[in-house]
Amino acid sequence: MNENSPAPIFENASETPRAAVGPNNGYPWKRMLRHLPFILALLYFGAVIDGLLFSTAGVFERDGFFHARYAQMLPERGLSRQFYWMQYTDWKEHFCDKDFLYHVALLPFCAGATEPLDGAKFATLMLNLAMLCGFYALLLRLRVPWPLFWLCLLPVGSAMFLNRMLMLRSHVLSVPLMILACSVILRRRFWPCAIVGFIYAWSYSFPLAMLITALCAEAGCVLAQRRFERPRAVAGTLLGVAAGLLIHPYSPNTFAMLGALLKIAASGATGGKLALGSEFLGQDLMTLLTAVSAPFAAFLAALIGALALWAGKVEKRTLSLESASMGCVALGWFAGMFIFSRLVEYFVPVALLFAGLVLRDLIEGRAENAGSKKQNSAGFLCAASMSVLVLACCQWWSLKLIRATQFSTRGFYSSLEAWERGRYFDGAAKWMKQNIAAGATVVNFHWDDFPELFYSAPEYYYLVGLDPTLMQIPYPERAAMLEEMRTQKRPLDFKSLQKAFQSNYVIMRRYRAAQFPELQSGSIKPVFADKEAVIYRLDL
Repeated sequence: MNENSPAPIFENASETPRAAVGPNNGYPWKRMLRHLPFILALLYFGAVIDGLLFSTAGVFERDGFFHARYAQMLPERGLSRQFYWMQYTDWKEHFCDKDFLYHVALLPFCAGATEPLDGAKFATLMLNLAMLCGFYALLLRLRVPWPLFWLCLLPVGSAMFLNRMLMLRSHVLSVPLMILACSVILRRRFWPCAIVGFIYAWSYSFPLAMLITALCAEAGCVLAQRRFERPRAVAGTLLGVAAGLLIHPYSPNTFAMLGALLKIAASGATGGKLALGSEFLGQDLMTLLTAVSAPFAAFLAALIGALALWAGKVEKRTLSLESASMGCVALGWFAGMFIFSRLVEYFVPVALLFAGLVLRDLIEGRAENAGSKKQNSAGFLCAASMSVLVLACCQWWSLKLIRATQFSTRGFYSSLEAWERGRYFDGAAKWMKQNIAAGATVVNFHWDDFPELFYSAPEYYYLVGLDPTLMQIPYPERAAMLEEMRTQKRPLDFKSLQKAFQSNYVIMRRYRAAQFPELQSGSIKPVFADKEAVIYRLDL
C-alpha cells in the first residue's frame, strides 16, 4: 500500500465490528432517518417547482413549445436529417438534433399526449429533482459541512438560476450532467471523464462547456500544488466530447452545428447585426447583486477564504485540491456571465460547491478544540436558526423576482385569460388548417414566433426559428431583408417577401403588426384577425 494512501477503516473482513453489520441493530433505518431532512426538502422543492411550472398553461420561454412538440414527433421522425419546418435555414436539408438525449428524455412524458407541453413540464420537474439529488450526493461524497444548507440554497439563492431551470430547454439536463462532470473531474480519472463527456455531447448543444470546466479545474490543481501533472481529466473529457460529436447520430452535421453555435456566441459577445435572445447578452453588476445575490456572496466569501488558505495565512490549514479546482471553475463561469448571462446555470452550483469546500478546509479537524456539549448544542441551534432565516429570505426574494419576470409579459396579451393560456396563434392555427393547404410555407416575420407555430400548426412550414443566425449563415441576403423590414429600417414590402420566400401568407402577433405604419393605414386588410394574431396574404 502506498504510504500516502489513507488507511482502510477495517483491515480485513474478520475485523469488522459485529455491530456494524448485525441484523437487528436497525442500521438501515438509522441511515434512512439521517437522510429524512433531504427527502423532505426534495418534496418541498418539488412542490414549489411544480407550482411555478404549471402556474399557467403556456411557457414563459418560447422555445419550450418547440422541444415539447419535437419530442412527441421523435418516433415518427426517427433520425431524419431533413427539417422542412424551417425552409430558409441549413436545417432544411442538413438537420442536426443538437439536444438528442434531451428529446429522448422528454419522449416518455410527451408521446401520445394531446398537450405534450404538460408532459415536457413534468419532465422538467423530474430533471430539477435529479439535479438536487446529484448535488446532494456530491456534497456528501466531498464531506462538505451542512450539506442540506447548500442544497437548499441551490434552488432559492438565485432567481436567475431558478428561472433558467424552469425553462423547457436542454440546459435543464445539462446542469445535472455538469454536476456529475464535476464529480468525475475532481477525481481526475481518465475514463469516467471520457464517458460523461461522450454522454454530454449527445445531450447538449454546447458540449465544450464540460471541457471548459475540466480546463479550469486543472488550472486550480496546478495553482494548489504549484506543479504541473498529467491532465488526465482534461484528456478524458476531450476524448469523450470529440468521440460523442464524431459518433453522434447526426454526425458530421454536429460539427457544422457547433460552428454555428460558436458564431452565434461570437455575435452575442461582439454585438452582431442580428437581434439575439437576451441569454446571449452580458449580465450587468446590478443584476448580479439582485438576481444572483446569495451565490455571489458565497463565492466572494469563499474566494477570500481560499486565498488565505493558499497563502498559508490560516494556521494548520491548507487549500485542498478540490477547493482549488472548483474555485477556478467558479471564477471562469463568473467571468463568463458578464459575456453571456445564461452561464449563470453553471456558476451557481459550482460557486456553492466551492463555498462548501472552502468551509470544509477551514473547519475540518477542529472538533478536538470544541467546547462543551452544552455549548455545541447552543451553537448548533443558533446556526440552524440563522440558516433557516437566510434560506427563507432568499426564497422570498427569488420567488418575487420570478413572479415579476413572469408577469412582465402580461401586457403583450389582450386579457388575463389569454396570458394564462400563453398562446398567440391558437385561432390563427385553426384558420390556417381550414383555409391553407398543408405543406404550404408561411412567412413568420419574427423568428421567435416559430416555436409556438411549430407546436400549434405543424402541418405548415415556416422560414426560420430558434435563432436568426440559422438563416443568416446560408441565406445572408434574405436574412438581411427580413431583419431590416422587421426593425423598420426598410419599408414593409409584401411583394418582395413573396418573391424572396415563395409564400403567399405572413403571420404576426397582433401587437407586433400594430407597430408597422404600412399595416395601420387601412390599405392592407388581414385575411384573418383575432385579439392575438393576424394573417395577411402577400399576393393581394
